[in-house]
Amino acid sequence: APKTSGKILEVTVREGDTVTAGQVIARLDDAQVRAKEDQARAALTNAQAKMQGARDQIAVLADQLRQNQLQTGQSTMDAEGRVRQAQADLTAAEQSLRILGISKPESLIGATGSPEVPLLAPLGGEVVERLCAPGQLITAGQTQCFTISDMSTVWVMVNVYENQLAYVHVGDSVTIKTDAYPKVFQGRISFLGAALDATSRTLQARIETSNPGDLLKKDMYVTAEVVAGNVKDAVVVPDSAVLRDAENEPFVYVATGQDAKGQEQFGRRKVKLGESHDGKTQIISGLQPGDRTVADGSLFLQFANSFQ
Repeated sequence: APKTSGKILEVTVREGDTVTAGQVIARLDDAQVRAKEDQARAALTNAQAKMQGARDQIAVLADQLRQNQLQTGQSTMDAEGRVRQAQADLTAAEQSLRILGISKPESLIGATGSPEVPLLAPLGGEVVERLCAPGQLITAGQTQCFTISDMSTVWVMVNVYENQLAYVHVGDSVTIKTDAYPKVFQGRISFLGAALDATSRTLQARIETSNPGDLLKKDMYVTAEVVAGNVKDAVVVPDSAVLRDAENEPFVYVATGQDAKGQEQFGRRKVKLGESHDGKTQIISGLQPGDRTVADGSLFLQFANSFQ
């Protein structure tokens, strides 16, 4: 946001540009800036002239009466006081201009037309948003003109489902994947929200991750996988072994033995599912360690049984 109000004369950067701290990214038109400078300098010049006149008067009247000399000396002190006040006003005016980015305020004196006040980048980084255009009137401290970010490190905002909150903590390592690249990114959870979203029943978490090559872009969708620990002695099956019935209930086909001809027989068994990871699904109930299930051929088996 700008530090002065006025009209934008020129915008010198575009979205995606890389800028350095202190670089001019726009120029503003603010006639009040030069008026303030001119007023302060005029007051200083006037005070200096009065002081010089008083000093000249002392030299001319040095041989006059003592009382006249004292009166002239009083005039000199008054003039010097006015000079000091004018100098203080000038210093304050120049300092306010330097804050706005005008390193040489004296360059404004005698210039024609409205002065150009530069809008400077507060930090180095990438221009990810440009919200202003030439001719636009802006208000000091209120109108947002640019968003500049150091994209070497980014925040990833994720939604954690309510039933997963017990497994997510600040400091947990996270693997981040996106459809845009085969590369995966590593990060850590740096913040967890204080309240759930009433509609989605999710909690927002913030992940900090390095962004080599600026591959992660603003508003890009990603999937985050939190390393929440290990489940010991878990019963798991391949994802392909889990099927759904007409009521959308999960089940698997389990080997039940051989028939009279020596052919393997299979039976359906309802199961309760847990977490899925790396192509495997945890079975909370319905199976025991050592049970043999159908994996890749389970769909064919289900199709065949549908005709019986």
